[in-house]
Amino acid sequence: MNIEQIKDSIRVLDDDIRYLEEQLHGLDPDSPEAESKERILNVKWRLLQEQTDILMRKESSAAREAAEDRLAYHTENDTLDLY
Repeated sequence: MNIEQIKDSIRVLDDDIRYLEEQLHGLDPDSPEAESKERILNVKWRLLQEQTDILMRKESSAAREAAEDRLAYHTENDTLDLY
């Protein structure tokens, strides 16, 4: 997964969470429907946190990975002295 795909995933989860929270406000808290939506909402929150953590790790390692790719290219093509 690349950074843009992770950001898209985060946007979708954020929209889902807002939608579920709006639906919960109109329901009886003790109803089975409300309990079901709360469970789904908790899962969405966990997924959102996981995706946010993945995004942070991916963004922090992106520069290092790009530099490693450039070094590998120049090593393979014997152009280190030009770099």
